[in-house]
Order: sequence, then C-alpha cells, then structure tokens
Amino acid sequence: MSSAPAISVVICTRNPRPAVLARALGCTASQTLSGHQRECLVIDNASDQPVSAVVEQAGVECRVVVEPEVGLTAARLRAIRETTSRLLVFVDDDNLLDSDYLEQALRIAKEYPRIGTFGGRISPEFEVPEPDWLRPFRSHLALIDLDRDVWTNNPADHAAIPCGAGLCIRREAALAYSEAVAADPRRRALDRSAAGTLSCGDTDMVLSCADAGWGMGRFTALHLTHVIPAARLEFAYQKRLATDIGYSYGRLLAIRGEESRGRKLIALAKTGLAFAGIKHRGKSRSLDVAFHHGVWKGLRSLA
Repeated sequence: MSSAPAISVVICTRNPRPAVLARALGCTASQTLSGHQRECLVIDNASDQPVSAVVEQAGVECRVVVEPEVGLTAARLRAIRETTSRLLVFVDDDNLLDSDYLEQALRIAKEYPRIGTFGGRISPEFEVPEPDWLRPFRSHLALIDLDRDVWTNNPADHAAIPCGAGLCIRREAALAYSEAVAADPRRRALDRSAAGTLSCGDTDMVLSCADAGWGMGRFTALHLTHVIPAARLEFAYQKRLATDIGYSYGRLLAIRGEESRGRKLIALAKTGLAFAGIKHRGKSRSLDVAFHHGVWKGLRSLA
C-alpha cells in the first residue's frame, strides 16, 4: 500500500465512441496533480471491440481491465477490487475533467475526513442545440449547477447526493458499498447494462456509504464537462430515460425498505398532477409523467 497512488481515475466503458473516450483520457493525463500521485484505470465492460486499442492510440498511460459481466455496477465493483488508492474517481467515457479536478478532490478529501462520497458541477457540451422542452430535466443527463458547497450525513438530503459522473469515493466507503451489494444482489441491476437506461447505481453507492456512517456532498471546486451527442436529445430517448430513471429510483427505495403505502400514493398522485400539466406542458409534461409513473412502478416492483 505504501507505493499505491493517492488517487485512481476509473473510466467504466462499454462500446464507447473512440474520439470522445480519447478526449476523456487526455483530460485525465493533463491533470495538475503530479503523475506519481495518480493512476488511470479503464474497465472495458465486454465491449464488442477491445477498448485497449483506443487507449493505445490515445497515447495515455492507462491500465485496461476487461470485466466480462455486462453492467455498470459490475464494472464499478471490479474497479474497487483492482485498485488500492485511498480515493477513487469514477469518470464516464464522455466526461472531460477540468485540469485541477484530481488536485481539488484530494484537497476536499483531506479537509472533510468524514465525507465518503462527493462530486461537483457538471456542464454540458451539446453536439446539437439543446431543445427547450429538455431544460427542466437536465438532471436526467447528469448536469448539475451548483452555486455553493453542500454536504450532509442525512441520506434524505438529496441536494447533497453526488451523481456518478466524477463521483469521488474513499476506499473505506467503496468497500462498504461492495459489502452492501454482496449482501443484496438485487442492487447489481440498478444501473446501466447491455440494454435500457436504468440509472440509480450511483445513488445506491452514495446511500450505502451513508448507511455505513459516511457523509456525502457536492463541491463547486470540482467541475467536469459532459459531452452529449444528438441521439440523447431525441424525445423518444429522453422519454425512455425519464421512465427508467424513475423506475430505478423507485426500485432502489423498495430495496431499501422505503416502499410504504403512503410513498406509493404520493408517487401516483404526482403522476396525476404531471398528467394534468400543473408544472409542464407539451413534451416536458410527457417527461414529467414518465418519470413519476416510473417511480410508482419501481416502488411496486418487489411486491
């Protein structure tokens, strides 16, 4: 452990766009944090074409590990097993870290020793103009505006829950999450797999760490850019994404034993209000309905 780097950047990927992955790798290599304090690990989650070729062409020093079990959760768990650093930073294959991201992450970890998971601001790089109807649901694309630091040890304080893009997690907290997944294998299906857009594996990771006594937070000093292609701005994709995010969140609550009758009724009532267009109109209304109906279905999924 004495020779282990202080921080590991982990990129979990399956069938990435080579040019975008190369940009993400370049950002990990151009960090202000000195090279001996960091490492880069790519988890190739059973891609159709080996990701090692992209990494080699990018000319970035990075270890590639193939995880044959398809699924983002399986890839993250493999990364935890493969690393020994004190702090892990999970980066998506379309995330561009600011040059001081790792330096700031280590600073925050030092200044807030009881915070186990944390993240920061996430800005978009849209490859085509963003449609107006999507703006109320930017969070579905892991886009986060942040004007102040927020942290807590209360799992119910959703404003402090970081998302998976750029998620920093201490090794002790990551091991607590691994144990939680081992104790309840249903958690393995809470995030992206070969098909579908389930999206709550990162929230499960954060809340599992909170259950183990760790705090969580979001910090303005951390910033990355999310490259978003045209296909993800199509309405059909966004509606499916809203449904799956809602469903996976409701299912996560059910797995955590929080699927009370009252919560189910609230989700159903919110679905009705969304359908009535109380807050949104047009395509935005459809996304609102899809999300809340997905939550309701997820809450009922273990019945």
